[in-house]
Amino acid sequence: MTDAKLHGELQRLVRSARQRWRLRIALRGAALAAAATLTVLFLSALVLERMRFDPAAVLWLRALSWGTLVASSYGSLVRPLLRKVSERQVALYVEEHEPSLDHALVSALEAPADAGASPALSRRLTATALEGARRVEGG
Repeated sequence: MTDAKLHGELQRLVRSARQRWRLRIALRGAALAAAATLTVLFLSALVLERMRFDPAAVLWLRALSWGTLVASSYGSLVRPLLRKVSERQVALYVEEHEPSLDHALVSALEAPADAGASPALSRRLTATALEGARRVEGG
């Protein structure tokens, strides 16, 4: 394989891992936002029952429920998904969850940027990283 094909395949691997990482963040954030909102709704129902559905209490607890939904969605879903993640961070994430890769992805990503690295060594390092990633099905 040529250097361009190897590097392109490495980029696809990193892109795929980034998408899976973002999906995990989105699912966890949605679950946290839903749990927080449902907790507030449950507590609001208890308070409303205690206050005999006073119109002011209904208004305030409705605002509290919507505020909780907005704040928890932003804090646990939107803000984490807006964060920019570098290729190096994605490679570290994959290697953290699949230690058998033994820093091969990070090394392969950094090898082309290293001006003193030989092209043959860089090509072999990338091929080894891709082979390890295939073996663990992309991490």
